[in-house]
Amino acid sequence: MKQSQRSKRLGELIRRNLATIFISHYRDNPLIALITVTAVEVAGDLSCANVFFCILEEKNVKETLKELQHEGHNLRHFLARDLNLRLTPRLNFFYDHSSVKGQKLSLIIDQAVAEDEQRKQLLQQQDPEDI
Repeated sequence: MKQSQRSKRLGELIRRNLATIFISHYRDNPLIALITVTAVEVAGDLSCANVFFCILEEKNVKETLKELQHEGHNLRHFLARDLNLRLTPRLNFFYDHSSVKGQKLSLIIDQAVAEDEQRKQLLQQQDPEDI
């Protein structure tokens, strides 16, 4: 989905404001307070926004998503008050798997580098006449 400049700016504004709202209004709710909003994609007509988030503990994804959907109306109300828009987009929440994939890729790369170092050390320890 290609976004207009206005949609991109509004998405970034929503992302920053949601982060502030999570910290200020939901600090007593551990499921929401520890959310990191990674991206917000706003539809071209500005009627809805897809909010992508990640959390520290992947096991709480379903609970967190359910809690966000339950609090969606309140979050939209806070955004409307803070952003002062004529129409505040409807919020749809999605878990962002990219952080988990990034961690897995980083682990695979670290393992490959460690294996290369071990091979390099073994080759250096071998007698040059054996090669």
